[in-house]
Amino acid sequence: GCGAGQPSSEEKFQGAQREVAKMSKRMLSVRREELENGQPNPGGKRAFGSRGWRRVRDDAGNWRTEPIVPEAQAAHERALIREAGRRILAGDSLRGIVLDWNRQDVPTTTGGRWGTRTLKQVLVAPRSAGLRSHGGEVVTGDDGQPVRLVGDDGRPVEPILPLEQWQAVRAVLTDPARAASTVGGAPQHLLT
Repeated sequence: GCGAGQPSSEEKFQGAQREVAKMSKRMLSVRREELENGQPNPGGKRAFGSRGWRRVRDDAGNWRTEPIVPEAQAAHERALIREAGRRILAGDSLRGIVLDWNRQDVPTTTGGRWGTRTLKQVLVAPRSAGLRSHGGEVVTGDDGQPVRLVGDDGRPVEPILPLEQWQAVRAVLTDPARAASTVGGAPQHLLT
């Protein structure tokens, strides 16, 4: 048995469970506040068109935040997103853009080659319009308006695509009537 006044294993376990529940509730509250304030999700991979950031230790052992890619690279990626948006609205296909980008050796944020699904994700992402999203949906504030995405400097992120253009691109790319071909391309040799 337990000594007088000593909590049992079961009581210790229940106390630990209560503490974990309190910590979880606090973390959810912090995440909800970050969401409502437009702050990006912590962690995850860098979004195409953003500089991204990472925490690193300097030689003295102090932590600091530094960008993952130079501004010139992020600016080039944003220009590519704007071009892709214009091309989609002009009737071009995701496949055509992907083929061009892969021919030009434009890497994804993970260093890989582009696919139509990855490009579509970039173009329909609310972040392209400078908006905060959660679960792929635009976050709205108490006033019913979309919440602007905030950068590391605390200022709203400049939209890559103007809101109306982003909405038009998103409408084209999410239209259920749009033919989704996994193979792509026209048959080359019929009846062979």
